[in-house]
Amino acid sequence: MSKYDLEAIPVVDDQKQLQGRITIDDIVDFIKDEAEEDYLLAAGISNDVEADDSIFELTKARLPWLILGLFGD
Repeated sequence: MSKYDLEAIPVVDDQKQLQGRITIDDIVDFIKDEAEEDYLLAAGISNDVEADDSIFELTKARLPWLILGLFGD
């Protein structure tokens, strides 16, 4: 998209009928969501928990990994 300075890409079906479009904002949002998911997984937090959840929920989700880290190795 940046090579051709496009702001949106059309999405078409098999019959070449326009179904929608993908914008730069859609791509940026997708990249942010994927990066957040990767960050949470690297921290040992499952997909059931969001980064803006309460500290109790984050700790509860990460507790098994913390215990393994404490007694492992």
